[in-house]
Amino acid sequence: MKLTMPQTLNGYHVFAAFCVFFVIVIGVNLAMVFLALDSWSGLSTDDAYQRGLRYNKTLEAMAQKDALGWQDRLTFTPSSSGNPSGDADRASNEAGWGRITLEMRDREGELLEGLIVTGQIWRPTNEGFDRPVSLQAVGAGQYTADVAFPLKGNWLVRLTARRDPNRHDLAGAGRDEQAGFVFGIEKRIDVP
Repeated sequence: MKLTMPQTLNGYHVFAAFCVFFVIVIGVNLAMVFLALDSWSGLSTDDAYQRGLRYNKTLEAMAQKDALGWQDRLTFTPSSSGNPSGDADRASNEAGWGRITLEMRDREGELLEGLIVTGQIWRPTNEGFDRPVSLQAVGAGQYTADVAFPLKGNWLVRLTARRDPNRHDLAGAGRDEQAGFVFGIEKRIDVP
């Protein structure tokens, strides 16, 4: 039996290997692009154009907020005991529970009571997990809500606080407060 030496590597072999390598790389890249475009629409908000048009109103609201002088302190406390409502079926679908607490003060540092605080918890990285939240007054200028988070990680809490128009103690309130001025609050929280 006679062993033969393999053919020598020439320029055609190198060129063919080079072409095969890049065909494989380009094929994998095209497959990844197709999968990325097919699995996510790229739309992060349904009304981006309208929100852009409302930009000047947002700037006006920020100027009103600064003029009013209200101060907020938003905190999030993760629940160590799990679901505070005791609903076992719902708890199995949620990643974490916690309490959002908002403390509101006026320009002089006095606690603000009689506010209506509503908003939304928003997942910046995933669509479909946003949910509304309504904070209840617990006295002494504090408002709380127990919130279920379907995923762990980074969340954005967007709240609005406004005077309750049905309250009778608005005589000492300023013009903006009597007109139902809306105070916006936004903070990122981490759900462990």
